[in-house]
Amino acid sequence: MLRNKKSWFVFAISILVSFIIIFFIAPSLWYLTLISFYFFILSHISFQYLNKKHQQSPNTFISQYMLVSMLKLILHLTVLVILFLLNTERFLIAGIFFFNYIIYTIYEASIWLSTKNKS
Repeated sequence: MLRNKKSWFVFAISILVSFIIIFFIAPSLWYLTLISFYFFILSHISFQYLNKKHQQSPNTFISQYMLVSMLKLILHLTVLVILFLLNTERFLIAGIFFFNYIIYTIYEASIWLSTKNKS
């Protein structure tokens, strides 16, 4: 339950910062807040998968975590390249995308470290 509250808090922060950046820099680019939804959904799916793997076989958790991290990195890079190719406002999109990537990476690492330390 606590993890769910933290998840929504991180999501709210990323949405708020995205809105502030868009409001002050480019108000016509309202659709960029979808980046925050993308990160939230991907983070939630990967957490559920890793949580299930951790409960099934704790010995293979590290390799599963590395695999999920690599797949997410490849997916993020693919999305970033597509955004660069499709939009002219490249630096704004990259900034919001990078901000969300850093926030969710720090959040996931802190959650897993606190979970592993308790078990």
